[in-house]
Amino acid sequence: MNNAEGIKLSKQTGANALDHRNAPRHLLAALRHLGQAPPSELEPLKPREILQWACDNWRIASIPVRHPAVPEIFDN
Repeated sequence: MNNAEGIKLSKQTGANALDHRNAPRHLLAALRHLGQAPPSELEPLKPREILQWACDNWRIASIPVRHPAVPEIFDN
């Protein structure tokens, strides 16, 4: 994920830490970003239960294809 200037969010760039009290919401957002489509019924569950759903329902073919950020001139 990038900030408004296009810089990758990380500790090195001063990004804020995620609030652990919102862990279920963050997990669901990460799963959606990875194309896993968790059902809305997971929203009130604990992180452990969401992770169990993710393990049981993981579909690698659902992960969106992303193009590499490295220019082809660096490929060997």
